[in-house]
Amino acid sequence: MNDILLSIVAPVYGVERYLREYLDSLYKQDIPEERYEVILVNDCSPDKCADIIREYSKIHPNIRLLNHEVNKKDNAARNTGYRAAIGKYIWFNDPDDIIVANSFKHIIETCEKYNLDSYHWSIKNTQGKY
Repeated sequence: MNDILLSIVAPVYGVERYLREYLDSLYKQDIPEERYEVILVNDCSPDKCADIIREYSKIHPNIRLLNHEVNKKDNAARNTGYRAAIGKYIWFNDPDDIIVANSFKHIIETCEKYNLDSYHWSIKNTQGKY
């Protein structure tokens, strides 16, 4: 039986300066780490993204690093992550996003309550604008 409720899938390319804050936001959540996975697809990033991900994966075993051998761009990286995902629900986001703390439980409960196939919501940029 698969206990993974949520698969977070993100393409990774040239986001070293954002990556730590993004990853930290994924671990300020209200469901146990055993209930979600974080799939990061390194699309031949020229910076230290893969090193940062490996560092975090030592602390958070639910991180999966997948590597492209050639750069295939964002959509192909998302597709690679999608094919590897085992969660009941899949959420695509980018490593320059910051995920609101304690939001995973609400997202999953909403999907379950309404038997959703797709769920979209607003984002707010760092200046507080939508």
